[in-house]
Amino acid sequence: METTTVTDRLWCDLSKKEILMAVPKRKMSRSNTRHRRAQWKASVPQLTPCPCPRKEMVVPHRACTHCGLYKGRQVVDTP
Repeated sequence: METTTVTDRLWCDLSKKEILMAVPKRKMSRSNTRHRRAQWKASVPQLTPCPCPRKEMVVPHRACTHCGLYKGRQVVDTP
């Protein structure tokens, strides 16, 4: 019976052009997981006034939902 080492198995996997992913050595504790996830926060979107006379607040780089203006041009037909 032939014994294979870890490096032999890795070499075989690499020769088959399989992608090997990183695997954590130990389980991450609940505390560390929660500390890491606590950094993911939603942010308030930046709002800018629309160039129309009504000055409605819109998200930058989007057409105004009220008048259809974008960068001072009419890009959306509004009813």
